[in-house]
Amino acid sequence: MTRINLLNLLQSMSDLSDNCSASVYLMGNNLFAAAPTCIFYEICPSNLSTVRKFDAKKLYGQNGYGVHPLQDENGDIWNMGFTVLPRFKYNIVKICAAKDGKEDSKFSNAKTICSIPSRWNTAFALNHR
Repeated sequence: MTRINLLNLLQSMSDLSDNCSASVYLMGNNLFAAAPTCIFYEICPSNLSTVRKFDAKKLYGQNGYGVHPLQDENGDIWNMGFTVLPRFKYNIVKICAAKDGKEDSKFSNAKTICSIPSRWNTAFALNHR
């Protein structure tokens, strides 16, 4: 895939399907639905309607985002995403638990802990733990 084709693909990734049927999980006190794209949704547990749309590319700089986050004993959320430019990398993201009681603040506390380059510069694998 040429660099220009890859850039076109990345630009269109923000318009990916809103079909987030791969996973439903709790993050703090909120319920989310996700697929292995950069888009995930907060959903209302009582009627499963969409509350808010989130874009991991804008929040964490991830082109794709894992659908199986883990929560540790401190309430921090750990997840794995990936980026594609300048080369394919897997990224471990930590979303710190809201310390001030405001659930929205956890998204501003997210950071990439480490990046692992793909063995091949033109390919990567989606992964599930």
